[in-house]
Amino acid sequence: MLALSALMATACEDYTEHHFGDREDLYQPTQINHYQATMTKADYAAVAQNESNREKALAAGDDSLTYRQLLAVEENQYFTDDISAAEYVPAILKNLIGSSAYNTLTAGSSVTVTYNQYVGADSRLQSLQGIPAVTVEGTFTPSTLGQLSDAIAATRPDAQKGDMALVSFAYSEVDLPAGEEPSVYPCYEELTGQFTAAGKYLLVPDGLDVAIQYNPGKSYGYPYGVDIVRISDSAISIDENAQDATFTISKDPGGWILMNGAGQYLYMKGTYNSFNYIEDLGDLEEGEWPVFTITPNADGTYDIVNKGNDKVMLWGTGYNSAGAYADKKGTEGYLGIRIYQLRESAPQKAPTRAINKTGCNTTGVYTFNGNSWVEYTVSGARVEALQPHTYTTLGSSWVASPDAVLPVWLSAQLPFAEADDEVIVVYQAKNSVDARLYTFNGQTWSLKTETEVQTAVFTFDEDGWAAKGDYLNQTLTELNSSDPAVIFEQYGWSIEYEGSIGELTYVWSASTSYGMKASAFKSNVSTPTDAWIISPVMNLKKATQPVFTFQQAQKYAGTPLSDYLQVWVGTGFDAAAGKASASWTNVTDQVEGEWPDGTSWNYNDMQLPLQAYAGQTNVVVAFRYISTESTAATWEFKNVVCKEAE
Repeated sequence: MLALSALMATACEDYTEHHFGDREDLYQPTQINHYQATMTKADYAAVAQNESNREKALAAGDDSLTYRQLLAVEENQYFTDDISAAEYVPAILKNLIGSSAYNTLTAGSSVTVTYNQYVGADSRLQSLQGIPAVTVEGTFTPSTLGQLSDAIAATRPDAQKGDMALVSFAYSEVDLPAGEEPSVYPCYEELTGQFTAAGKYLLVPDGLDVAIQYNPGKSYGYPYGVDIVRISDSAISIDENAQDATFTISKDPGGWILMNGAGQYLYMKGTYNSFNYIEDLGDLEEGEWPVFTITPNADGTYDIVNKGNDKVMLWGTGYNSAGAYADKKGTEGYLGIRIYQLRESAPQKAPTRAINKTGCNTTGVYTFNGNSWVEYTVSGARVEALQPHTYTTLGSSWVASPDAVLPVWLSAQLPFAEADDEVIVVYQAKNSVDARLYTFNGQTWSLKTETEVQTAVFTFDEDGWAAKGDYLNQTLTELNSSDPAVIFEQYGWSIEYEGSIGELTYVWSASTSYGMKASAFKSNVSTPTDAWIISPVMNLKKATQPVFTFQQAQKYAGTPLSDYLQVWVGTGFDAAAGKASASWTNVTDQVEGEWPDGTSWNYNDMQLPLQAYAGQTNVVVAFRYISTESTAATWEFKNVVCKEAE
C-alpha cells in the first residue's frame, strides 16, 4: 500500500509538471475586484505631493513648467491636458481604495475614478482673446484725455461697432507746463565697481546710445543694438521696441548666467565668436558654455568673459553688432561694454528727448461704440490691463507664465480688494492678446476656470496600472494662434494645405473660444482652398473598441455638406514627412451624430468608431476643409477624445 501510494503521488506530480510547468499560482485563488472612487481635496494634494509624480513632471525638461503645473493641482483641485488624470492618478490609487484592498488586487481588477477636469475659461473672456494691440502717439493728460478716442480711431479707421483693442499710450497725471517733457519709463542707472548682484540689466557699448539686443527669432548670431534715451550722464531709458534688450543676470557657482528678453540663456561653443540661445540649460551638450565672469575695468566698462573659451564680449563698430573674441582687438573698431541696472524707484524726466511711443506708461482695453472709443466694461468683473512697467520688470514684451505673474500683479494693483471680487486681466501673450479671470478669496488671487466632472477607468495588468483606452483627450481651448508651428508645438496637430490659399495667411487656427477653426472667407471674398488639420498619432495597439468623439459647429457650408467638410483616417503618419507619408480613408459617412445644419453656432456631439484600426500603433484623424470661390464655410471642433466604447 505504501508503495502504491508513492507511485500514485509520483504520477500526479508528473501530470502536474507536464501540463502546467512552473505555474506556482495554479491552486492560488485570484481576486478580481472593481472599485469606485471620487477624488477629494486630500487626493488632489496627494497627486501633487507624490514623489514619483514629481519626478515625472521634472523629467519633462521644460524648465520646470510641468512641475509647477503639477503643484497647482493641489490648490486647483482639477486636472488639465498637461497634467492629466490618466498619467498622474495611478501613483495614488492605493490612497483611493485603501492599502488592504489595493494589496489584494490582481490582473483584471479596475478602479473607476471620478475627478474634475479643466474644460475652459469663463465665457466673458471670449471677446477679449485675440484682440489687436495698438500704440497711439502723443501724451495725454486729464484735460486732453478726451482726445484719446480720436487717436485710437487713427489706428483703426475701419473699426465696426463692438470692436475692441488693447491700447497703450503715454499719460501724465498732471497737465504739464508748456515746453516741459513728461517722464520716461523705465530708468536704468549705470553700474560702477564690482558686479555683485543678480537682476535686470542693459548692456551698452561704450559711448553709444544703443543697448545690445538678442536676435529675435534666431537661435544664434551677433546681437545688434537698439536705441536708448539719455536721461543723465549716469541714467538711461529704453525705447518700447527694445523691451527685449533687458538681460536677466543670475548667479552661478562659477560666475554669472545671462538670459535674454525671450527667456533664453546665452551660451558659446567651440571657436565661434557669436552667441547661441537655449531655453533649458539641461539641453546643453559638451563643449557648450553658459557661464560668464563679469569684471570691472578702470574706464568704467566691464569685461564679460565666457568661461568656456575665455572670449570677451565687445561691440564691433564696423559690424554694428556684438560678439565675443579671444582678445580685445586693440582699441580701434571695438568697444567695451557698460552695464546699466534697472531701478525700481520712480522714473526720471528726460531733458534731451520728447516722449512719443517711447513713453507709453499706460495700457487699457477700449471698445468702439459706433461713434467713439470708450473704456471696455463687463458685467460682474473689473477689466484690468497689464501695465507697461510690468513687462519691463519681466524683461520681456510678453508674459510667458501668466499663472505665476498675474496673481502677484493683482495683489499689488488692488491692495483693497474684497472677498469674491473678480477681475479680468488682459495681457500680451507670446503670439496674441490673451485674457484670464481671477477671483479673490480674501487673501490671494486664483484663476477662475470652468471644470466638469469626468471619470477614468484604471485597469491592472502585468505592466501595472493604466487608464483604459485614454488614447487622446484634448479640449483644444488653451491657445489663440494661427501659426501652424505653434499649434503643432502646443497640441501636436499638423496643418497642411493642398495647393494655394490665395492671399490668405491661414485657414486653420486655434482659438480659446472655439477650439480649432477653419475659414477661407475674408474681406467678403471666398478663397478656394483644400486645408487639412491632422491629429496627433494615437497608439491603438491595446484597443478593442476605440471611439473618436468630438464636438463640432459650422455655418455657411454648401450642399452636399460632405463636399466641403470631411473626416479622414490615416495610418503610418509621420508629422515630419507630412500628409503624404500616410495611407488615407475618407470616413465622413461613418461619423455618427447629427451634423450641424449651419443655422446656429451650437456644437453637436459626434463620434467616429475606430474598431477597424484596433491593434494598430499609428492612427490619426484628419479634418479636411474645402472651399470654393462661391462657398467658404466656418468650421469649428473641440473636446476631442479617443477612448474605449462604454
